[in-house]
Amino acid sequence: MKLFETQLTLRWRDLDAYLHVNNANYLTLFEETRILWFNTFPGPWRAPDAEPVVARVEIDYKRALHYPEALISQLHLERLGNSSLSLLHSLCSAGDTDVIYATGKTVLVWTDPQIGRSTPLPELVRAACTLNAA
Repeated sequence: MKLFETQLTLRWRDLDAYLHVNNANYLTLFEETRILWFNTFPGPWRAPDAEPVVARVEIDYKRALHYPEALISQLHLERLGNSSLSLLHSLCSAGDTDVIYATGKTVLVWTDPQIGRSTPLPELVRAACTLNAA
């Protein structure tokens, strides 16, 4: 189920010495997409007793990504758990969405930072994940 889609623009600083996007910067693009999605929620997605932490990240690099390029970044829900959610990411060319640069997966776990243990997903997050299911 698609949760969110946005357009992202590469920055010159995203490049490495070979003039393509450095592999680590894909994580930043995935993160930027998640934060933009979180910011569409009608309230705060983190609180003093519940905030997300990245528990796992996977990236499949499909082709080299060069500057300049406008991207479409999509976020899909893979799994909704009690305290976690698995999100699928895809980065494709804004000019030709058949050109896929990378896909990936991020598992987020909501934790209580005061005790360092998982906590149930905030209802706001759960609602954002099930809103498009109807």
